[in-house]
Parts: sequence; structure tokens; C-alpha cells
Amino acid sequence: EWTIGAHRAHFEEPDLLVVKYNGKFTLAEARLVLELYREVGSQRPYFLLADIQGAEIESDARKHLVDGLQPEWFLAIVYAGASPVMRAVGKAMAVALYFTGRWRTEFQFTATAEEGRALIARMREKQQPRRA
Repeated sequence: EWTIGAHRAHFEEPDLLVVKYNGKFTLAEARLVLELYREVGSQRPYFLLADIQGAEIESDARKHLVDGLQPEWFLAIVYAGASPVMRAVGKAMAVALYFTGRWRTEFQFTATAEEGRALIARMREKQQPRRA
């Protein structure tokens, strides 16, 4: 389990990193979160469930993440609880990553973390033959 400012993260076997973002997300926190993503991704690719209900990401933090995220760390990224503004921010981040030409990781949005978990379970089943 990790704590970064007001944000909390934990890993669930076999392949799920759950991050609950609370309130403002700053550049300093983005640097630490990126380190966490890198650390977990160095072990094996994983699904990221980012619960962003009520979160606000500062523009420099968003840019830092876009510049630093590596596709090989992730099996897929699911944002849960995004407000319309945060959904737009998340989609803009995904587009920026896809334009690099090396990003193929799937981004999805769900209304709740529970829906995100169900979606990840379905994704895991679909990816099973590829990962075996």
C-alpha cells in the first residue's frame, strides 16, 4: 500500500493496481505516482484502476504523466468516477499518448470503481490467451 499526499494506492493480485485520487493532484504528486507506476510495471504489466471521483489534476501534472507513462507497464487503464471535465482530461491524455505512435494500451471510463473492476475482469478474460 502506498500513500502519496491525499491519494492512496494498493496492488491486488494477480495484476491490478488500484489508485484512489482525492482532491487536487499536483506535479510533485505526479512525479511520485509515475515512480509508483514504473516500480510496479518493472515487475510485470498490470491493469490500472484509477478512481478519480472528486479529483482535479493540475495541467503540469497531466503533462508530466503524458510525457512519462510507458505502454509496457499497462495491460489497460480504467478511470472510474470521472466527472465530465475529468473524462475530457483523460481522453485528451489518451489522445496525446496515442499520437506518440507507440501507445496501444486501452483506456476506458466507468461510472464507479465497481464497474471498473467488472470491466477489468472482462478485459482480463479477453487477454488471457495472449498472456498465457
